[in-house]
Amino acid sequence: MEKNISDDDDGYEDDWVPFNPYDGILTTPMDPYEEEDCYFGDNVFPHVIQQCECFGNITIIPDDVLMLWYELREDVKEEIYNGVYEEPPWSCEASNQALIWLSSGNTRDGGDLWTRFIMGVSFIQMNGTQWDLTNGWLSSENECAWLGVQCNGRFQSNSFALDTNNVHGSLPTELYKMRGMRTLSITRNHVSGTIPIEILLMPKLEHLSLYANQMRGSIPSEIAKATRLKTLLVSNNLFFGRLTSYLGEVTTLEKLSVGFNEFWRKIPTELGLLTNLRMLSLEDNRFSGVLPTEFSRLTNLEYFMMSRNLMVGTLPSTFAGLTNLLDFRIAYTGVGGTMPSELRVLTNLYRFDVGGNNFRGTIMTELGLMQGLSWLALNNNDFTGTIPTEIGYLANMTRLSFKETLVNGTIPTELGYLTKLEDLSLSQTKLTGVSPDEVCALRLLDLNLYVADCPGAGNSGIECAVPDCCSFCRRGDQTAAFNSGSG
Repeated sequence: MEKNISDDDDGYEDDWVPFNPYDGILTTPMDPYEEEDCYFGDNVFPHVIQQCECFGNITIIPDDVLMLWYELREDVKEEIYNGVYEEPPWSCEASNQALIWLSSGNTRDGGDLWTRFIMGVSFIQMNGTQWDLTNGWLSSENECAWLGVQCNGRFQSNSFALDTNNVHGSLPTELYKMRGMRTLSITRNHVSGTIPIEILLMPKLEHLSLYANQMRGSIPSEIAKATRLKTLLVSNNLFFGRLTSYLGEVTTLEKLSVGFNEFWRKIPTELGLLTNLRMLSLEDNRFSGVLPTEFSRLTNLEYFMMSRNLMVGTLPSTFAGLTNLLDFRIAYTGVGGTMPSELRVLTNLYRFDVGGNNFRGTIMTELGLMQGLSWLALNNNDFTGTIPTEIGYLANMTRLSFKETLVNGTIPTELGYLTKLEDLSLSQTKLTGVSPDEVCALRLLDLNLYVADCPGAGNSGIECAVPDCCSFCRRGDQTAAFNSGSG
């Protein structure tokens, strides 16, 4: 297996060299791991993981392994545990299992002793025998050749990534001794427990990705000590409580995602100090209160997602200063009032989703100036008046929704200029009249879904042939499609 060597040497300390005073010493090798095999009659040295799984302690340790274990334990005690480590040799603590593994065979010859110990602890504590892929792990190969471990030019580990690999267990605190580590990424797994404070003390840490796991607790206030952190992605977990204001001290952050958790109460205004942020995701939590005006300082922000929260108040007009925004989603948050016309300067915005809120008044004609828009969702609000003809200027539009609003009048023929349109939703509105031929013609291009209200009593609804023009129409409170021209 090729060693994972990075050309970027920024992740190592200038005085770092691999430490391995036991190179060349050979002891009794450990037998290969055999899952659910608890008969050790034909084994010389049963794997420690098997011994612990079968009997809850380690009873078979060859004398030469035990002698080296005592020496290694003193080294590990001083270097990793600051002089405090008293686990006995029979202990099934992950640290002791790793120490016995490191005392067996020639497992010390591959690289740096401390790195191999910490990686051994990680493998055992995070149920490595159940991982989907374990290439190289706990072998005599250099640890830089192990799956997910990357090293710099001096063979110092600077990245540890085990994404989508059926990882369980909790993060070992021992990882904080990986002083060259810049990236720790264990995502889309089953990791539980909390974020160890020690992890945040790694002096070189720049990228911490733990999203899509089963982690609990909150983000420790010690996050303020992660002074080089650029990326913090912890979405899709079970975190809860108040979001720590100490995040505001990590001014190096460029990406912050805490979405799809159970954070509650007010959003810390200190997040407005993170002026290097390019991505901020707060969506699907229970944040309440008003949108912090301090966010207007985040002028480098490109992606701002905070849909599905419990906010009140209005959308600050000062957000017009976020001129680098590409994607802005605040759907189903509870904000409302009138839409600030100042937002017209957000010409780089391609997605603007404000559906499911309490906005009211007429739809601002200035939307037509936001030429970058390709996704505009105004649905489920109290907008009134007519659909601005200026929306027809948005040549990049692919998805457009006015569903469940109070807009009235007729459908502007100018919508027929939107030749890239794929999805047009006009149902549950007060629109009347006939669907313009120019809009119906879009069905011959990319418009796959076009929904309007069926004609009803009086002048209500839209005359729109199904399926030649509308893909289906909606009648009253019914949601079934009507796929005949009769409506």
